[in-house]
Amino acid sequence: MYIGGVKKSLLQSLPYLPLLALPAVAVARRRPGYRRLGLLFLVPVAYTGFYSQFSWHGGLSLNMRYLVQILPYTSILTAWALRDLTRRFAVSWGRLATATAAVTVAAFWLARSTFRSWGLIELQYLNLPLMLAAGLAFLLLAALRRPGRTDLATATAALAVASMLWAGQTALFYDYPLARRIRHYNLVTGQRTAAVVAPDSIFFANALDKFFHLIETDRVRIARPTMDDFRDLPRLVAFHLGAGRRVYGAFHPRGWAVLGGGPLEPYDVLPLWRAPGFVVGEIVASPPEDAEAGQ
Repeated sequence: MYIGGVKKSLLQSLPYLPLLALPAVAVARRRPGYRRLGLLFLVPVAYTGFYSQFSWHGGLSLNMRYLVQILPYTSILTAWALRDLTRRFAVSWGRLATATAAVTVAAFWLARSTFRSWGLIELQYLNLPLMLAAGLAFLLLAALRRPGRTDLATATAALAVASMLWAGQTALFYDYPLARRIRHYNLVTGQRTAAVVAPDSIFFANALDKFFHLIETDRVRIARPTMDDFRDLPRLVAFHLGAGRRVYGAFHPRGWAVLGGGPLEPYDVLPLWRAPGFVVGEIVASPPEDAEAGQ
């Protein structure tokens, strides 16, 4: 789960990728006209290999930002695969593609309008794409082993169309609205925060995405105290307050309470504005006890 949606793997986002087995096998067997095609596999393999090892998600884009770089290459390879499928098995796409498209679009929107529980949402966006990919891989293998079976070739082509349409609809009508909504929320939150944060100051927050608008405020330092388990937080607060700069933060009310009983115990927090999940406040030096007593 992420920003109110499900995060998908590469195959869940692009369930038609088993089609790439056709050009891959052709390259491996050195079929005429396919040798240079192997270069197109380098970028997808490099990206998926690298990010599979060093990064587990693609942030607000629900993994799609890590797929953008490989899509031109996988698209060209998929086009080659579809052409190869047409030539090798004499697939006629006209009525087949139209009928499959109509069924796939209807199924997608029926599921989208009726699948409300998280279990069913996972079924639509996580499990069904994997089923499409597995079915496409199975049918493709069966068609290659029995090239004379027109029914296998037809079923493979139909599942390829369904997989591509499912991927496209998911990206346009699920991933994009989620990403756009959270970015709009971050923009509005950042603008509102920037309106109360003074220039030449420091701002602390555990999650920084919704506060990036602060970079447009002159010399605001944005700090993430979770990077060192809040060890430098009290030193940074003392340093900047001692230099005459203002200090701000955005934490959950419980987080402010914990900090107030620990690293920020010598300071007071003046709430500036409150959101459902956090409070933006200014950290100021506590008045001397004798001054409080005099008041």
